[in-house]
This record gives sequence, structure tokens and C-alpha cells, in this order.
Amino acid sequence: MVQYIHKEVDKLEEKLYTAEEIAEFLGCARRTVYNYVKNGMPKIQYGERGTLLFKKDEVLKWLKESKG
Repeated sequence: MVQYIHKEVDKLEEKLYTAEEIAEFLGCARRTVYNYVKNGMPKIQYGERGTLLFKKDEVLKWLKESKG
């Protein structure tokens, strides 16, 4: 039971990355990240200004599937 709870907490604490951080991680321009978003890359919009945030594992999964 304790192990299950820790896994759930780990999911809640997953780091979110900005477009700039994802671009740096992928080795591409920030503009490319926004183009990927237009093509369906998963994102989270946050706040009044709609700041885009990303989960690294979801981005990698999307890239793998989209290039498949």
C-alpha cells in the first residue's frame, strides 16, 4: 500500500517544462516547439496568459509516435 501511495505522489510531483526548456532539451528552436504544438504535441496551458508547459515523458512519447 505504501509503495502505491509513493507512486501517486511521484506523478503529482512530475516536473513541468517551459517551451524554452523543452526546446533546449530537444536541441531545436522555441518556434519549432510551437509548431509541434500546432501539430498535436501534448501541452498544458496555465494561467491567464495561457503559458504552455510540457511533461517531458509525454513530449518524447508524442515525438516517437509521430515519427513512427
